[in-house]
Amino acid sequence: MSRASPSTHRRQSSSSVTYPPRCQCLVDSRTRCNARTVPRRQVCDAHLAAYEKSYRDYKDAADETITLRVQLKRGDVHSLDLVEVDARIIDVRAYIDALEKELALRKEHDWTFVGEPDEGHQERLRKIEQRLAHNREIIHMLRSR
Repeated sequence: MSRASPSTHRRQSSSSVTYPPRCQCLVDSRTRCNARTVPRRQVCDAHLAAYEKSYRDYKDAADETITLRVQLKRGDVHSLDLVEVDARIIDVRAYIDALEKELALRKEHDWTFVGEPDEGHQERLRKIEQRLAHNREIIHMLRSR
């Protein structure tokens, strides 16, 4: 799967970019680095390796969710053979764990390196939370069989 460079994957609109660009890395619980950086990059050289690792970590977690994604609709739960239920619970639980990991890593990345995520990132977080809710309901339905 081809990806944009992690250091340039998010381009800010020209109205939100300050000149010279400043690093957005959180250095403590309240303070952002604010060191100069190059255009189209959100972090300075000192924080670049940590930013890229964080980016790779949440993208790898996203790839894992794609691999584990379980296609099971609520209506299909009751038509499963009982011998399939335990295996499906294991599959759905693994998918939920992967979604939770991706969500946590994305939130941590945004908090540490971005501050307030853009609309695209917020939408992605909402979609992950919706998938979690759906699959938790599926687990509950499977366990009640």
